Amino acid sequence: MRLLEPFSVLLLDMNGTFMFGHDRFGKDQDYFSTYQSVGGRGLARERLLHMIHSTYDAMLLDYNTPDKFESFPSVQDGLREYGRAPEDDIPMLEKVFAHHELGTVPPTHADFLRNIAASHQLGVVSNLWSKPEPWLEVLRASGILPVFKTPAEAQLRNAIADLGLVRAGQILESVRATIRGR
Repeated sequence: MRLLEPFSVLLLDMNGTFMFGHDRFGKDQDYFSTYQSVGGRGLARERLLHMIHSTYDAMLLDYNTPDKFESFPSVQDGLREYGRAPEDDIPMLEKVFAHHELGTVPPTHADFLRNIAASHQLGVVSNLWSKPEPWLEVLRASGILPVFKTPAEAQLRNAIADLGLVRAGQILESVRATIRGR
């Protein structure tokens, strides 16, 4: 692809670039069915809906607040602070949240990424709110996890600075969290 020839490294965001059907947080979502499907049993439907909606709405506000770019909360912290979730329920609610944040990789996009990886180094720069394990599993299942390289933080910081991105701290923290398995 001639458009990409001048570049040896391509940094890609996942959601909306090669992963789709993500960020399903509308009022029409059946969070309670998701909760039950991941083993949840103790919360009433209305309580669960209130916790998920309160958490998502407040985190979305934080996400768009410049003062929060460097200190964006984890989903666990958001559920605790904004959703007032009981501590024992937080791990299960994190799974529900991740399920609705996560998308899928269409086979044609996976094929393209495998093909382009033959001539370019590929990296993922994404600001996931949830823990990265479900995304890693989707990338693994799609057969594309091996095509991505983990950039050194200094290289990533330089690339972000060169692009003039405002959310550099947020992006770097997301990469650090992904590497740590936050």
